[in-house]
Amino acid sequence: MPMRVSEPLDADAAVDGGSVGLRTVRARARAAEPARSWPQVGVDLLRDLRTRPAAAPRSPVPHDTATASPSSGLVAVERPVAPHRTAAAPPPALVCSAVGARYRNRRTPTISGIDLVLPAQGVLAVVGPSGSGKSTLCAAILGEVEDVSGHVLVDGVAILETPDLAPRLVSFVPQRDALHNELTPRQALGLTADLRLAPSVPKAERERRVAEVLGLLELASHADRRIGQLSGGQRKRVAVAMELLSNPRLLMLDEPTSGLDEGLDLVMMRLLRRVADDGRGVIVVTHSTANLNLADVVLALDIHGKVAFSGPPDGLLEALGVTTYAEAMAALRNGTVTAETVGTQGARPDDGRPDDDGARARSVEISAAVARRTRRAPAGIAPEIGLVHTAAVLTRRELTRFAANRLTLLRGLFVLPVLSCLLTAWAADRGLAGTPDDPNPWQGVALSVVVTCTTFFAMAMSFGTIVGDRDVIEREYRWGVRPVAVVLAKALALAGPVAFQSLVTMSLYLALRDGPERPLDVGTPLLVMTGSLMMLGLSSAALGLLISASSRTLERAILLLMGSVALLVVLSGLLIPLAHPEGLGGHTLALVAHTTPSRWGTAALASYVGYVPDPLPGMAPGDTSLQDALWVHDVGHLTDAITSMASLGVTYTVAAMFLLTRQCGRRR
Repeated sequence: MPMRVSEPLDADAAVDGGSVGLRTVRARARAAEPARSWPQVGVDLLRDLRTRPAAAPRSPVPHDTATASPSSGLVAVERPVAPHRTAAAPPPALVCSAVGARYRNRRTPTISGIDLVLPAQGVLAVVGPSGSGKSTLCAAILGEVEDVSGHVLVDGVAILETPDLAPRLVSFVPQRDALHNELTPRQALGLTADLRLAPSVPKAERERRVAEVLGLLELASHADRRIGQLSGGQRKRVAVAMELLSNPRLLMLDEPTSGLDEGLDLVMMRLLRRVADDGRGVIVVTHSTANLNLADVVLALDIHGKVAFSGPPDGLLEALGVTTYAEAMAALRNGTVTAETVGTQGARPDDGRPDDDGARARSVEISAAVARRTRRAPAGIAPEIGLVHTAAVLTRRELTRFAANRLTLLRGLFVLPVLSCLLTAWAADRGLAGTPDDPNPWQGVALSVVVTCTTFFAMAMSFGTIVGDRDVIEREYRWGVRPVAVVLAKALALAGPVAFQSLVTMSLYLALRDGPERPLDVGTPLLVMTGSLMMLGLSSAALGLLISASSRTLERAILLLMGSVALLVVLSGLLIPLAHPEGLGGHTLALVAHTTPSRWGTAALASYVGYVPDPLPGMAPGDTSLQDALWVHDVGHLTDAITSMASLGVTYTVAAMFLLTRQCGRRR
């Protein structure tokens, strides 16, 4: 017998069959039958969960029976329905009861008293003036608001109590397109499938899922065009497709039709209608009212973040006492309409909501039931994305992006190192040749130019990688992608190009100019000097990642890059002598210089080539007061310099991981 929604449910029954007895708005409209509003049904459902003093003993569940087919030999498993379940209807995609949210820096809640029920195949349109809390409602469901009250069930799972399940049950498409323009939709979706689906899922199954999503959103004909060449509506569909790969039970979109004309608005809403009919709930936060008729339910929020209306789209204007949507928005903005003034359709009774210890104990019981039902998570989704697997996929994506941009590839691998080589060759006719008996006055200039170019070009390749992808990083953080993996992948992807730059620079330079006349006997000049430049470039690229992680905008990252490069040039030890600092300022400057890659890069090259700075005017010939202690011509100082650059690179990378993790964690 079907269970009435108003009957008290035990915790497991609520998780498994919370929507039994609910009907879709479309069915009610066709039957023209009076019914309680969906928010009221959700309130009754969750009130029964919270107020019942104790759960009744559960009836024993019959065991599964297995029967072998005589013809095929396959085993068919028959799973009887437990007495406390009803197989007539799936749980609703979303149930909210008395949901409120307040940001840490605000005294008053942004939204409060939100009650709604969305069926498994329903579309909910959330409308209201700017500042009414529409996006905050999505953030509260995602658990990205500091202070959230009330109860939220997604597919029968209380996700506020089990936030680790949110990435597998809920997907969110932000207003800004968080996409990589260098990739094609097929590449982007394929890499996303590798990232979000469990590694045990076969490649053929992942490709099938990608093709299925491309077809569902009518992207098959554009699958091999670069995302940067697609229109705004097509880009938005790619963003939706990336979220559908994990087959979420609830899909939320923030202003998906923003910037689209009415025709494309209609196309997008029809596609979202198809997405919902495919078996999931859809929430659309929108300012557009042109195609609200395609939604099952409209939730209207006033300027105070309270429910002013909740019900079928065709009842919105009449309930608010207006004739146009513009008048409706004006009324919501003025705060002159509320659920109480409109009627009972959006009302939420406050009686029968205990806040005592019994209610809290009841919440613990519900959470325990949720924990027992975690197998409800969609099959094929990794319970937690492993760090190694994630870093491998993200590294492959970074290399794919780099290879897709031929101009960037040509500039990074050839133009920049050739420019560095030519500048260094132009700085000194004798190259790096020179001895104490036959000094080369331009040897230090050549070292300064090659160190500066290597440092700047490596930082230029890395300083925008994190700040430019911040929207993507925040979106993937909701999936469970850890910032540590993001920074690690970018560092690994940069290692190859930076190393190649160093090889090209030094190979061409030694072909154009003389090498050192008295190098250390630890290897050929090409090998040792290329290795030193590689370590300098890698540590500088890591510093660029740290700058990128600490910047919220690209403009700020550029300013930090310029300031850092100027500081690194000064602190290399070639422009300002740091051998014998004087005073507090001099000692402080020398100490800071030890934390820069240019200081140790200069030390590595100077110790290898045996660089001896020329005396300044007024100094006696042979005066070695300018000789830096880090430039001693022996293997030990060369090794110390290379080791120090490696240590700095690791330190910068770890610091970038820490900063990015902290920034992403603030959203939770």
